[in-house]
Amino acid sequence: MTALRLSRKALTLPLRSLGPAAHTTTPPLSLFARTLLLNNPNKNNTPVRTMASAASKDWSADQYLKFHDERTRAVHDLVARVPLPGGRFPSSGPAAAAAAATESARPLRIVDLGCGPGNSTAVLAQRFPGASLAGVDSSPNMLAAARVALPGVSFEQADLRTYDPAAATTNPDTNDGGTTAVAAPPGSSPDLLFANAVLQWLPLADRLPTVLRLLGTLRPGGVVAYQVPDNLKEPAQTILHAVATGAAPGTADGRWVPYLEKVHARDGIETPEAIYDALVPYAASVDLWHTVYYHVLAGGVGDIVEWLKGTGLQPYLHALPDDEAIRREFLAAFETHLAEVYRPQVDGSVIIHYPRLFVVAVKK
Repeated sequence: MTALRLSRKALTLPLRSLGPAAHTTTPPLSLFARTLLLNNPNKNNTPVRTMASAASKDWSADQYLKFHDERTRAVHDLVARVPLPGGRFPSSGPAAAAAAATESARPLRIVDLGCGPGNSTAVLAQRFPGASLAGVDSSPNMLAAARVALPGVSFEQADLRTYDPAAATTNPDTNDGGTTAVAAPPGSSPDLLFANAVLQWLPLADRLPTVLRLLGTLRPGGVVAYQVPDNLKEPAQTILHAVATGAAPGTADGRWVPYLEKVHARDGIETPEAIYDALVPYAASVDLWHTVYYHVLAGGVGDIVEWLKGTGLQPYLHALPDDEAIRREFLAAFETHLAEVYRPQVDGSVIIHYPRLFVVAVKK
């Protein structure tokens, strides 16, 4: 039976017994985020959405990184379940040292798909020091931030649906793990394709075919590891859709509705059973689990809006005209309706539930 893992510990439950993971708080920015913000050349300049037209509809790395630690927690949980070549998991003691020595003979080739501002890439560099590491994203702004944070890693702009890992190369400089990374020549198969919270943006009809195509580019024993948010039924998402389309009380005449009523942000995700059946003919193993994170947001419902401005609100904000008044009205209506559902805790914070589905497949 497919097992559900709620943490890195040995606790496993059947899939139908899903329960919440331990909650998180909103701590100060991590060292990675602080370093990036301090070195960001745009941090004191014009906001991203009002820059040159090429970037006016781009994503904002600064906005995304406001919740760096919360967003990166799932990265750590996914990386912890990535097996080393041959299906081994990291351990301690002489066996681990021997495994590390074996790996050093041929640096692992790793590609971070949908790398964003490099927060997931940094975790991979720390977990696999000396690996030949590359990051791929479609957002110029995200890639610019990633290059600032991790100058020793190669980053490339590409469309995930057509990206060919075998055609890419990697930077021979040092990765963030502090160890010299050897460049992988074009044409070499990757050992790990890692995708944190990016595949959900693909249309449902393209998603599993893309995963299978990427799996096919791996070496035998190589790994595809990805996680996708499973949150479309969460209140914040249903409220967002209702406000955007004018279905929420008092929003039918909103000036934003004509622009947003036909926006389709993204498709839902496949069931674990469908993912397993698609992958298992080509995989030596398929590991699936589902985790619900409880994130404590100190800023109340305003923080929910700020969180979603970095991700889930993007399709809606991009569809609006360049009229700040309409944008403000839309966001204010959204926040008002959020406040009706997300009640403050005794300290004024709110708690959001964030379900995520994780998949790790090892190629035959």
